[in-house]
Amino acid sequence: MEQSEQKLEAVQRIKSDITKNFPDFEIRTIEKLGEGWMSEAFMVNEEWVFRFPKAKAGAEDLQKEIKILPLLAKHVTLTIPQFEYVGEQQSGLPFVGYKSLPGEILGEATVPTLPKEEQEVIARQLAQFIDEVSAFPSEEAKQFGVTVNDHRKDYTDTFEEVTQKVFPLIDEDMKRYISSRFETYLGNPENFDYTPTLTHADLSPDHFVANPETHELTGIIDFGDLIIGDPDYEYSYLFMDCGEDFTRRVMELRGETNIEERLKKVSIFVTVDHIGTLLEGMRRVKQDWIGDSIAIIRKEMKK
Repeated sequence: MEQSEQKLEAVQRIKSDITKNFPDFEIRTIEKLGEGWMSEAFMVNEEWVFRFPKAKAGAEDLQKEIKILPLLAKHVTLTIPQFEYVGEQQSGLPFVGYKSLPGEILGEATVPTLPKEEQEVIARQLAQFIDEVSAFPSEEAKQFGVTVNDHRKDYTDTFEEVTQKVFPLIDEDMKRYISSRFETYLGNPENFDYTPTLTHADLSPDHFVANPETHELTGIIDFGDLIIGDPDYEYSYLFMDCGEDFTRRVMELRGETNIEERLKKVSIFVTVDHIGTLLEGMRRVKQDWIGDSIAIIRKEMKK
């Protein structure tokens, strides 16, 4: 099927789902905003964002958001999505609609290009946001479907899968590098000496909504990855997309201790995230994901 036909088919499906669930909602325009592993998002009438999970895992993440975001909104200063429409797709999976947050998506590669004074404002906002999310009671979050992540088990299982599926595809240098990353993390008991907290767990600038002129943050979106776990994991995507110096500054603003050691741990989280994309590419037979991930890891090895 041609790409244009696929796009038209998706728009017709979205129109049908919204109209069936909400007959009084008049649809004038639909524009696809983006698509991730779990869901796809559309801008409707230039003011409403509708998100549609693609499979069961995405639906479970969305159900978690539906339950917890109204309460979390009371704990955070930045604006977060508030679902005003909750419906059911033809597939039986849920979907939601919310008023578009004021501003524009900042974008994955934007923060390092901004003036230092603008970066400082964003760093301060993120430090406050992380403080606010982590202060949300974990026991209460569990009641709304947020799970506790066992990083030790996760990474042990991932390393085993990597040795079985990835090692046959890569050279000895990369095998040694990947092995050393897992062994350094799993072999240090201090990496697991933490009090689990609620984390957004996907704080990429792709999820930052900002004033397009000043770049000051106005909101945060996409809470599907919310987990209770290692609070240092919250820095992973800041490290990946905003850089080590920016991440260090957010840590400083939060009053973190042992920052340099924690940054080393966060850098391993980033490596394992790339490995996770590689493994997912193998599961979905996405050769571009596999190739891109190997290239990123090889580049990382040279640092």
